[in-house]
Amino acid sequence: MAVKRRLDKKRAALEPNQEAWLRGDRDCGFIQYKSDDELQRLWDEHSDHETMYWDLSEFLPVPIR
Repeated sequence: MAVKRRLDKKRAALEPNQEAWLRGDRDCGFIQYKSDDELQRLWDEHSDHETMYWDLSEFLPVPIR
């Protein structure tokens, strides 16, 4: 029987640059220069708080060690 994969519908709605920024990837285009409000909303709605950390003082999200 084939394994059924669930798609994260929130992630599917994101642009590749937004996904890259959430992963802390430096190849995220100019997304990191968006307004603080836009970045905060993106972080609150789509981030993985268990593995990554970000606040307004950070340029990109960083992994939690």
